[in-house]
Amino acid sequence: MSQKRLYSVDRNLILRILQRGLGYPLVRVQVGDESISSIRMSPRSAFVYAALTGHGYLDVTEPELRYFVTKNMFRVFNQAGEHNLQNGIFVTDSMHLFCTPNLMAKEKPYISEGDKYVMPVVFDDHQELLVRLSATSNAFSDSGLNPHDVIVCPIRVGTKSTTELESFFEFVVADAYSREGYIVDTQIPFYYGVGTPDVAAYAIPDLAEVLREHGYIGVGGTTIDLMLRRLFGSLGEKDPHPAGRRDSIVFEVKTGQTEAPQILKYIRRGVFAHAYEVIPCEKDPEEYAGLVTVSKNGELMRKEGLGSTEFSVEKRDSYFDWLADYFKVFIISNLSNLEFRGLLGDSGLSPTKDDFVTWLRKTAIAEVVELVDSRIQTG
Repeated sequence: MSQKRLYSVDRNLILRILQRGLGYPLVRVQVGDESISSIRMSPRSAFVYAALTGHGYLDVTEPELRYFVTKNMFRVFNQAGEHNLQNGIFVTDSMHLFCTPNLMAKEKPYISEGDKYVMPVVFDDHQELLVRLSATSNAFSDSGLNPHDVIVCPIRVGTKSTTELESFFEFVVADAYSREGYIVDTQIPFYYGVGTPDVAAYAIPDLAEVLREHGYIGVGGTTIDLMLRRLFGSLGEKDPHPAGRRDSIVFEVKTGQTEAPQILKYIRRGVFAHAYEVIPCEKDPEEYAGLVTVSKNGELMRKEGLGSTEFSVEKRDSYFDWLADYFKVFIISNLSNLEFRGLLGDSGLSPTKDDFVTWLRKTAIAEVVELVDSRIQTG
């Protein structure tokens, strides 16, 4: 076994990962006399980045000088295999859509307008960060640029732990595996007493084909992408199609230590065929899981594990059946509240939690997509 060594995750490595590992363009933004390195993303990709990382849009009208979109806002069910709705996308007492990208764009129209720039900002303490953000906003405005086009990637120095960057690596995994045809989630409802994995990726060919055909995902996508059909339009990247096989992968991210043995809890549920630690480090994979890491140049590297998972096809397929209902809620979030009430009303149901769950469980995902699309096109 080789020596284990964590990499230092600094602004340069983050830029290299996004550019060389994921293919986003590295650009220099001229702000006054300063040329700032940043990563350019489309508004859609930037929304997914912001939601998965929790990194905010620069906005000095907000208390933290940033407008945050976080995955925790979009809660659906409280655990796997059950249909107990949580407050999140819906307010469950009144069953109205509450937290959706469409509603966020009405409050902050800039999230759907123009390219965005992911900009690492290095700081020692919270007050220094706020000072830097205020100065950056002023500099952008003075240069005739829109400060809202900046997404701040905060990098704290002066601490041995880099755990604040774990969500960044969750995004990296989600983006990479989406491109391989997986549907990726980073807010996974799992099982009581087991905990929640950081990232899970699912290959469900028949379900993915429906979503791909209607533009909800490209080759693959994230659960956040399922919510963006109306706001950003159809995704057109339909080729190449991934292999027609079912697969399930669990990931556990660590940036402050070289092992993530808690992934064993998720492996033992039997749902996942493969497991990977995600750690920016130099080491061989552990016996219990593979390793996803990065080189010092930012390229992604995947090393297979030395052992096998406690995998059950039956448990995975049962989990996949439940996942279809889970995905449907993200698709429905493309609707307005009026359209949602009409959707249930057309089936003789009321906008109550029980009626909605009944409708959700009996309606195939292909039909849900058709019903939502028909309302998007006429709305």
